[in-house]
Amino acid sequence: SGDQSLCLKNTHASDVRPIGFAFREEAQELLTGADLAGMAATEENVGEMVTVANDLTQGLDMLRDHQEYMRMREEQHRATVANTNSKVLWWTCFEAVILVGMACWQILYIRTFFEVKRYV
Repeated sequence: SGDQSLCLKNTHASDVRPIGFAFREEAQELLTGADLAGMAATEENVGEMVTVANDLTQGLDMLRDHQEYMRMREEQHRATVANTNSKVLWWTCFEAVILVGMACWQILYIRTFFEVKRYV
């Protein structure tokens, strides 16, 4: 009982990566025949168990629906972020080209402005 760990390794693959996970094992007391004699199932106990099972099923269904919604939402947001990043990249490249063009034009314009023209 207690914390346990297990590590698996695939030695037949070219890319060998160990995969590990942990799990907890709880010790349970074994019931004897004398203990089981006083635990007869009654209609009331079974009805309560059915109610609890139905509540758990509804909760799990709601959780599954919520997870599907969150996955869909994350996928949409990821697509939006990728699209926005692409637009920002292209806009930045366009700005860089314009900036380099303006710098070259200013250099040429100032060079011609300070050029001395001689007429013979």
